[in-house]
Amino acid sequence: MQRIEKSGFQYPNLIVNSILFTFEDVLGLNGLNTALKFAGLSELVNNYPDSNLEFGADFADISSLFQSIEEIYGIRGSHALLTRAGRRILVSYRDK
Repeated sequence: MQRIEKSGFQYPNLIVNSILFTFEDVLGLNGLNTALKFAGLSELVNNYPDSNLEFGADFADISSLFQSIEEIYGIRGSHALLTRAGRRILVSYRDK
């Protein structure tokens, strides 16, 4: 997989934390760890950022994660998984 160049813009840790926990729920721990390693983000394997509003992950890192999921599961499979993850995030925030 070709690495995406860093943009200099970052997501807050809270968003990255939510994305990773939701992907862990949808893909399973092994599936998420595989996607993280494939994306070149092995520093996030079992080491999620804290739930705070400090800036942490570059946009390119999260884009690489989405790209790795697409390359691993294919276009149709990744579309189904990412749609399910998106719905799960919405439900979790709506319930709070």
